[in-house]
Amino acid sequence: MNIKEYINNYLKEVVEITEKIDKNEIEKMVNVILKVKGNDGRIFMLGVGGSAGNASRSK
Repeated sequence: MNIKEYINNYLKEVVEITEKIDKNEIEKMVNVILKVKGNDGRIFMLGVGGSAGNASRSK
């Protein structure tokens, strides 16, 4: 497999996977997060390695 074929296959898989994501469930999660934030609540997220930086945010 050459590089272009690899890239095309990879992007095709990305599209197939993202089309399976339930956008209504994402909206529900966002609403829960906004509700917690609006009530001055806290949400704890866990990340390992580079994703630890994504999971952390100072107020």
